[in-house]
Amino acid sequence: MVATLSPLPSQPRTQSSRPAGWLRSSLSLPGLLWALLWLAITSSPWTLTQIPSSALEQLHYYRALGPLVALGVGALILLGRAGGHAGVSPLPWVLRPWSGFAVLAILACAGSPNPEFALYWALSYAAAIVVLWSVVDAPTAGERLAKAKHLNYLSWAIAAALLLVLLYVSRGQLFVQTEGGLSGYGVANRVRSFGGVTMVRPSGLARSAVVPALFTFVLAWRSHGLRRLLWLAAAGGCSTLVVLMQSRGATLGLAAGMALALLLMGQRARYVGGLLLALALVVLFAGVDVGIDTESAVRHVNREGISGRTDVTSGRTRDWGIAWSKIMESPFWGWGPQADRFFFQFHVHNTYLYAWLAAGVMGVIGLAWGVVRMWRLFVRAVRNDAARDLHQHTLFVQIGCLVAFFTIRGVPEVSGAMFGIDLLLMLPAMAWLDCLEQARLEQAAVEEPEA
Repeated sequence: MVATLSPLPSQPRTQSSRPAGWLRSSLSLPGLLWALLWLAITSSPWTLTQIPSSALEQLHYYRALGPLVALGVGALILLGRAGGHAGVSPLPWVLRPWSGFAVLAILACAGSPNPEFALYWALSYAAAIVVLWSVVDAPTAGERLAKAKHLNYLSWAIAAALLLVLLYVSRGQLFVQTEGGLSGYGVANRVRSFGGVTMVRPSGLARSAVVPALFTFVLAWRSHGLRRLLWLAAAGGCSTLVVLMQSRGATLGLAAGMALALLLMGQRARYVGGLLLALALVVLFAGVDVGIDTESAVRHVNREGISGRTDVTSGRTRDWGIAWSKIMESPFWGWGPQADRFFFQFHVHNTYLYAWLAAGVMGVIGLAWGVVRMWRLFVRAVRNDAARDLHQHTLFVQIGCLVAFFTIRGVPEVSGAMFGIDLLLMLPAMAWLDCLEQARLEQAAVEEPEA
């Protein structure tokens, strides 16, 4: 029987739970470095090879420099703290395998067809881990948990703001009418670029919509009255956007995240989830007419008649076979980040094949082991109910939805193995799960002498 834990008595943790604490954490130097990493999204090392001749080119030049600056400053922050009286707290346990992957990817750049560009992406990946470490570093586990929570909120807020920017840029061209209905597929072809930045693909836009969809879906279950209706409207709007983008990985991941939320949010939510699942099975397999054309819905999700491809994986199995053949040429040593683009001129669309190409067999093992550790922490937290005892159960459910989504997305896309939005959302979630476990152990150690 698990003992009931009381909230950590640490005063800094209580203060940092307030909005002022969140703002103070976001505006700290490590917090600004994290925002600098987000600002570098869609940048390219190619920008650094040319001398900027306009204000816009200078902006992109400095954006591309952002990860390298963040890596250097973040490392200096950690070195300065390590030399102080309190020292620096260890890197969250769950992120150590991914830090090993980053080191191997940096070393593998020596064999890349384009070592300078590969090294840029490898260092950018390392910068995300170093900056996160500087953000969550604190003397006590309770304070680290609060800082990790703030970092998640900051990342979600930036992701939501990015979604609004994308919707504004693609206004009037986001959707087209097709034989199967309204579709957002091909938006990257309709909206060529904005301010020198290429429009993201439909799967990327769907990914950006999933984050607020899951966040507001959980808040809707935790709210009442008008506030619940507002959160439901936001969740419904973002979920509709995901479906209309016709990204099958994002749609499946969104469904898995919502299903996990219903499992974790109490008996009533589980009853509702079970009822919805039963109705879906009846509609799909019993042929009951509820006013929904299920065949058209399936064709819509599969993008039949739109993408020009008839296979379910949209050519991914073919690309995976090509990548596997290349991996077998050097299974133990990789070729650095972006090796798929350097060798094949296409994206491999699989997290573990990409990691193997980039960092060899030990790199992909490290990345996969980090995912396993993440889920072990999550299952452990479900069993001991530490998040509820520490009054962070809502955040726990939201993070669970997020990691479920990115775990599923990691099969048809690359999630966590390369520098990008997925990494900047996954790292804070993983760090928070680790800090939650450490806070539970810290609180148990405080209560044991009293017992």
